[in-house]
Amino acid sequence: MQNTAAIYSSLSIFSDALCSLLKDKAGIKCINLNRELNRDSGTARVSFLIMHFCTVEDYLLKKKHIKIESDYKIFIFRRATEKIIQEIYNQKSSIAFSESVSAEDLINVIKTVVKSENLDFKDIKKNLPFVSRKIIAPQMLSPREVEILNLLAQGMTAYSISLALGISVFTARNHVAKIYEKLAVNDRVGAVIKAISLGILRDLPDLIEKDDV
Repeated sequence: MQNTAAIYSSLSIFSDALCSLLKDKAGIKCINLNRELNRDSGTARVSFLIMHFCTVEDYLLKKKHIKIESDYKIFIFRRATEKIIQEIYNQKSSIAFSESVSAEDLINVIKTVVKSENLDFKDIKKNLPFVSRKIIAPQMLSPREVEILNLLAQGMTAYSISLALGISVFTARNHVAKIYEKLAVNDRVGAVIKAISLGILRDLPDLIEKDDV
């Protein structure tokens, strides 16, 4: 029996793209719920129910209306509260990703599940850094780290940050390293882009090309 997926997204273009991607890259037959949500789905059961939400409100509303049964549930969030992430993480057959998860990683997770019998998502959660227990909420950065992140976004180096804040260069670099770790990025540009997608930073600054921190 062919594996199937039902997909809903707050953005219809996202569900269209994901349907095409799953079909082409993983051989998964898809039901686009953005197009068929108002139709009678009967007692249909799918292998995967994949839902993408831009807001917590959309998640709370749609989870009550999407009744399709599935073996596994995959949630993708632009923003989510710690409570919601923990709620999903505690469910045996559910997993949550941040919106920044790459298409390749998502496909690899689905392929892993397809190849395994009775796989508990918790086995995957232990090994992948981008899943639910690692989704970064803005409050996970301390006020000091947010302050330093804003200075990084302005192009300041660790040395200039240390002078601006009256701290040692070592302390500034330590803060930067922790910010990169929490955001799961490797450089300044990655940190800024990730922070904007998570709502930590509001606007994309003109990044100044300076020596690395």
